[in-house]
Amino acid sequence: MSSESLLRLRDQLLSDVHFAVDPVRRLPSDPDWRTKLPYVEHRFVSEMGEVLVQMHAFCQTANIASSGLANQTHNGICELNRVCRHFNVATPNLDVCANEIQSTFKTVCVQLKSLPCEDISVILPAKSPFSTYRTILALCRSAKARVDVFDPFIDKEVFDRYFGDVDQAATITVVTENVRLTHDAVVRDRIVAVSELLGIERPTTYRLCAVDSVHDRYVRIDNKVLHVGGSLKDAAKHDPYTITTTLSDTGIHNTLDDLIAGSSEWFGRTVTKHRKA
Repeated sequence: MSSESLLRLRDQLLSDVHFAVDPVRRLPSDPDWRTKLPYVEHRFVSEMGEVLVQMHAFCQTANIASSGLANQTHNGICELNRVCRHFNVATPNLDVCANEIQSTFKTVCVQLKSLPCEDISVILPAKSPFSTYRTILALCRSAKARVDVFDPFIDKEVFDRYFGDVDQAATITVVTENVRLTHDAVVRDRIVAVSELLGIERPTTYRLCAVDSVHDRYVRIDNKVLHVGGSLKDAAKHDPYTITTTLSDTGIHNTLDDLIAGSSEWFGRTVTKHRKA
């Protein structure tokens, strides 16, 4: 299995843990929690069993089955399993129980994101936009510190598809060309409308920037710089789509940082209310 598949498998693990735990996380605030507990627990046990199977498959494929990191993550999942089933001992203080579930869930998510997925270079075939979307989404969801997108043909769909599940602790910076935000009022308004919504939820960790020219398309996930072979909005709809891991050396980081530093903000640190034109 390729490294790209490992990334997708790890992302699926994160999703499955979320779906398994979410009904349990909602129980403490439900006045009818005792009645709903048997159904929720039955579903949770079944889904967490699948999570452990997938966790084992991932570790075998990544050749880390006996590593300390794999054992730590496995133990974290088992602890999450124990905490989520703590309702059965008739805990009177539901707030304490809810806080314990939330804290353990966050720890497990951090552990899962730490599982290695190093080189994700891949060529995705033409007319495979859904597979390509899933790959890019997994990349964005894997970010711990930042997601920086450099794309001259950004559109609202990029926000809709890729930014919703980025960790709240990570920053998001979108860099596009000035002409993209000034030439066509309809395109500009579509971008700004969804950008405003993201800005409300991330007032200090999101920026929309414009420059005269974006020569190449890059996505920077934490300290890894990826060169992408086309606009994110049309990825693999018509032509093959490449995602290539660069050396991610100081030179390319400086180039991207300089691009951001020399941009004009439409929203961010200096422009706290979105520009409209």
